[in-house]
Amino acid sequence: MEPANNGCLYITGTCNSKSCAAYNQLVWCKWGFGQGDDKAVFYYNSQEGELKCPICAKFVKPQNFGFAGTWFKVVGSYRSPEQPGVVNVDTKWKQAPSTGVTTYKYNKNNLVKWGSLNLHISVNKPVGA
Repeated sequence: MEPANNGCLYITGTCNSKSCAAYNQLVWCKWGFGQGDDKAVFYYNSQEGELKCPICAKFVKPQNFGFAGTWFKVVGSYRSPEQPGVVNVDTKWKQAPSTGVTTYKYNKNNLVKWGSLNLHISVNKPVGA
């Protein structure tokens, strides 16, 4: 089930805590703006350990991400099972609608291995968008 809150980045993962009501289920972890901030960046390589299940507050390993009611861009590099070498990514700013969640297609049989991944979000339209 998709979350109802807007204006942030959502990162999905499966809760592996057997004592949690969400055990073995997909959960949506909200990553928003700090107080007074209008921009934020989720640095996957250094911040993935900070993701917690919204039900039990135990660690959730990120699987996918989505955006709601915010501007966003993706910057990083990955290795694809379909392409040799490293693929660099630096998307243009896009606006996610405030209804629903804009996400990427998840296919556990065709995952890329991100070397670095930074997810940028902004409340206001960024310069150059």
